[in-house]
Amino acid sequence: MREGLADSFGKIRRDAQIALHGLGTLDSVEVVRDVLTDQWWPVRLAVVAPLGEIAGPTPVEVLRGLLMDESPEVRRAAVSVLSGVDRRAGDEVLKQAVGDRHHAVRWRAVQLITDFDDPTWAETLAPLLFDRHPHTRKSAASALRQWTCSGVDPEQCIYRAIAC
Repeated sequence: MREGLADSFGKIRRDAQIALHGLGTLDSVEVVRDVLTDQWWPVRLAVVAPLGEIAGPTPVEVLRGLLMDESPEVRRAAVSVLSGVDRRAGDEVLKQAVGDRHHAVRWRAVQLITDFDDPTWAETLAPLLFDRHPHTRKSAASALRQWTCSGVDPEQCIYRAIAC
């Protein structure tokens, strides 16, 4: 079935990737590394989910690279996988995602940060109160409002965001 990963037809490469994941044979980054540079974004997208199931620091570095992918779908999926990796290693990648050029990636990053329920992210989210996309602004505002009860001063976060 691994031969399917080298097929000239993109849908076959994608389906082979999904099948190999389902069989549990995608257990290392080396197995999926070639797929990460596939020319067709749905093939690259199919490899993102297995990265969350591979232990160790390497998947985080691969996810960091995927945040540079041309496809916003791939970048958004990479952010979603961050919820399952080591928090300390994934935090820097998540901060990178907050500044992504596509609103869906930024919005997914805000949702993930909100799920952490960690007010130390307030300064990272404050600039997103001025994001050009309403969903991102609303999610950032909701998180900051939620954290106000935890002692975070939202006005100070806003002042810092304006100063940048």
